[in-house]
Amino acid sequence: MHQRERQPRGRRAEDARSRRRSLPICGADDRLHGIVTDRDIVVKSLAEGRDPAQDTLFWVSAAADVNEVLREIEDHQIKRLP
Repeated sequence: MHQRERQPRGRRAEDARSRRRSLPICGADDRLHGIVTDRDIVVKSLAEGRDPAQDTLFWVSAAADVNEVLREIEDHQIKRLP
């Protein structure tokens, strides 16, 4: 079952914890829009004292060239791509 973008991040966190892996995030078009990992929630939010529901999301268009993708990975310390 795919999670919807409109689903609260708190619910996404609960799903990630129960499965102990990343969650696919799909849009209204039922296409993959990204992933959220338990590491994203714990290391990037909670460990820094932030509310994960208030964090900024980063993405790269599927049409982006490899240089743009690599730049975003480096700039935002992204570890996984869908």
